[in-house]
Amino acid sequence: MTERVALYTRVSMEDQAKEGFSLKAQENKLRDYARAQEWQVVAAYVDEDFSGSSTKRPAYQRMMAERDLWDRVLVTRIDRVHQDYGSFLELVNDLDRWGKQLTSVEEPFDRKTAMGRFTRDLAARIAQLEREQKEERATEGVNR
Repeated sequence: MTERVALYTRVSMEDQAKEGFSLKAQENKLRDYARAQEWQVVAAYVDEDFSGSSTKRPAYQRMMAERDLWDRVLVTRIDRVHQDYGSFLELVNDLDRWGKQLTSVEEPFDRKTAMGRFTRDLAARIAQLEREQKEERATEGVNR
């Protein structure tokens, strides 16, 4: 049976300025990866101008509600789906409970092994660290 894949892309205003983070670039990379794996793309969820620190994103919420349509969520990087470690753990636990998968194109990990789970969790922790550091720098700039 062909794996059914949901593509998830997200940018915040700051991310749009960075090369390679555009929604179109993310989608192209995901579609190419899915094609190479011979997976069927059944849905694409796009959140523009939303932070990864919250799950209150329209496309993210719709993706989770429509979970019966797909077997796997495909993202370019973990930080596209979450930049909050607690929310990431909730997602991973939900996916496990539902028998679903999460695949990061740029951060491959094997969730069946201890090292794979550690690598996945480390990527999520780094995403949160980067977000918090950006927030600290912004606060320092305002307080000067």
